[in-house]
Amino acid sequence: GGAALAGAQAERRTDARMLDAIREKMQKGESQFVAGKYRESAKTFEDGYQEHRYPAFLFNAGVAYQSIGDRPKALERFRAYVAADPGAPDVDKVKERIARLETELAATPAPATDAGAGAAGDAGPNGVSDAGPPPEAARSWWVSYLAQQANTAGVALAELAITPAQVA
Repeated sequence: GGAALAGAQAERRTDARMLDAIREKMQKGESQFVAGKYRESAKTFEDGYQEHRYPAFLFNAGVAYQSIGDRPKALERFRAYVAADPGAPDVDKVKERIARLETELAATPAPATDAGAGAAGDAGPNGVSDAGPPPEAARSWWVSYLAQQANTAGVALAELAITPAQVA
């Protein structure tokens, strides 16, 4: 009785600390993303995944890579996300994103190695539309995903200390 209860409480504290660490890393990467520091954001999300093996980091890294135009790296991260969490509620949308990126990559000629950066066709026909979702969409997605994971783990949303301002 008492020992099992104490063990369960200690486990919840450990889970809560882990969720706090995940939330902090997510917020750092999201803040970098919103500030337009996509490379730093991608690195923060990559580091977060290495530290915590939390699949949402892979998705967010993919969005950051897509925002800097690194389609191959974005595609790799989105595929890793689907492999890491095949039951995620957004897996169909992520698979659609993967298919879109594969189509874009197949349609985009490889840049010539000695051509200047200003060569015709290097930027691609879609320009800004290739940047992925707006920061609000990325923020909303990861917050809802974190809440779903917390619920699955039996952690009350209030324990995550996410304020409405962080979600808005």
